[in-house]
Amino acid sequence: MLSNRSGLILDEVFKKWKAYYAPRVSEKTMKDNYEFAYKHFEPLWYRRIDTITAPELQACMDNCKAGKRTHQLMKVTAGLIWAYALDMDIVKKDITDNLYIGRHEQTPREPLTPDEIKLVKNEIPNNKYAAYIYCQCYLGYRPGEFLKIKKEQVHTTVIDKETVYYIVEGIKTDAGKNRRVVIPAQVLPYIKERLAVEGTEYLFPQYCYRIHTTEFIGFKKMSTKYYNESAFKPLMKKLGIEN
Repeated sequence: MLSNRSGLILDEVFKKWKAYYAPRVSEKTMKDNYEFAYKHFEPLWYRRIDTITAPELQACMDNCKAGKRTHQLMKVTAGLIWAYALDMDIVKKDITDNLYIGRHEQTPREPLTPDEIKLVKNEIPNNKYAAYIYCQCYLGYRPGEFLKIKKEQVHTTVIDKETVYYIVEGIKTDAGKNRRVVIPAQVLPYIKERLAVEGTEYLFPQYCYRIHTTEFIGFKKMSTKYYNESAFKPLMKKLGIEN
């Protein structure tokens, strides 16, 4: 049974959600992303949220003539609002899962913002692949390059009496094989942890489990498809980051 909050209009729920979620992101992110996207749902602002339907949300998205990123932000924002409303017993179900952002030209995803990277870091204790994504943000590799890195490519040198860790690239053309990528201090503790993991030559391998169980059976090289579909996208969805 729903609580007596079920009579709240969408705008009231948005303001409650904003107060709850604002400490997790910067003021600029809240204003430029979530508040900006929410404005496109204005026809529904004064409707009771528990009476709004998925087709009505979709109509707002369909009527928005902006580009792909705006439609993505609209879907993410609606998803965050309804997830909050569900947790607070304001609605009975999340109606945002199947919202369609429309057909747009495929464009590369913009890099994660500092606030988004911070959200990823906070998830590391809860998600073993969050550390992978966090490391990729600082190392700057594309997924295919990132997943090919082997432990043997990580070396150290001493500069001004300090030990510096770096990666020697051996996955590009001959001219680029000797290029060194210094490992930033922000991710070095996680790289050291990965180097200490036994049973794999790869720095960022896939964890494998016996089918339909949680029994760990070893590592294998992670494919780009698995990384995108089973690691990156699920975490972005959980964190409310458009991708």
